[in-house]
Amino acid sequence: MSRPRRVEDAERTATMLDLVRSLYSDGNAVSRSHVVIEEVSPGTGWSAAQRYADVLALSVWPSKGQILDGYEVKASRADLKRELAEPTKHEALARYCDTWSLVAWDESVLVDGIPEHWGLFLTAEGQHGRELIQKRKPARRTPEPWPRTFVCSLVRNAFEQSPG
Repeated sequence: MSRPRRVEDAERTATMLDLVRSLYSDGNAVSRSHVVIEEVSPGTGWSAAQRYADVLALSVWPSKGQILDGYEVKASRADLKRELAEPTKHEALARYCDTWSLVAWDESVLVDGIPEHWGLFLTAEGQHGRELIQKRKPARRTPEPWPRTFVCSLVRNAFEQSPG
């Protein structure tokens, strides 16, 4: 029997980003109810580019609540430890979100100290490849008002990442 192939962190991260995006796909390649944006900073310019949310998903239909879900994607235990050691890093973006969740490759990535109010998603091998499993629902946050710098960052990234 052969050993399972080692999946490198970059491949893990790409897979997890695709899985988070698929949460909002509405059965189509591009969601009509959500704008899903990767690597969003709290503003534009050099100083703002030091902090990023891995994924933000903004519901744009009133029936979906018009909320902003934030995701921190972690492929390795060491990366998660670094993230938790510096809470200002994720809070730079989480403060604008209605929910905040951690997406980790599997249980082996998890460490002590993950905030209780964060949602938790893990990936697992499923019938048709890797799938995302919600282990803990995120608590609803009270987001801060969005400053113009954050809106500019959202719009710029959405434009740069748009399929058209």
